[in-house]
Amino acid sequence: MKSFKVTYNNKTPVVIHPEGLNHMQVTVGGYCQNGDAAELSAWGYLSDDNAYTQYTWLKEAVEVSDLITIECIDSELGDEPVGVEEMGPVVPTCSFCQKTKEEVECLIEAKYKLAHICNECVDVCVGVAKKYKAER
Repeated sequence: MKSFKVTYNNKTPVVIHPEGLNHMQVTVGGYCQNGDAAELSAWGYLSDDNAYTQYTWLKEAVEVSDLITIECIDSELGDEPVGVEEMGPVVPTCSFCQKTKEEVECLIEAKYKLAHICNECVDVCVGVAKKYKAER
């Protein structure tokens, strides 16, 4: 099964194995408002209608000259997560305005339940797209 082997500053590699998870990701990201803040993270989650559990393997601040290697490997085993957080029931909300499905006419669900958008925000997006096209 496809897994990720992550090495950070030549420390012991961490193998993240997705078996049983709904979603898994390894990212290196920065914060646009603060150019000095960057982070390496590896996490995944398992969810159903009654519960949401997040698993964390890595969460490290990234500094200038840090060496990060992310390799996709075929592995049936992975390292245990360093953090497990039970989140309780999943309450879908619009990823843009945070309204629940009870507060809007329609809540559209993305693949794997990672994001949602309500009919009101779709209308706003359509308006923005039309304005953008008109200005081109």
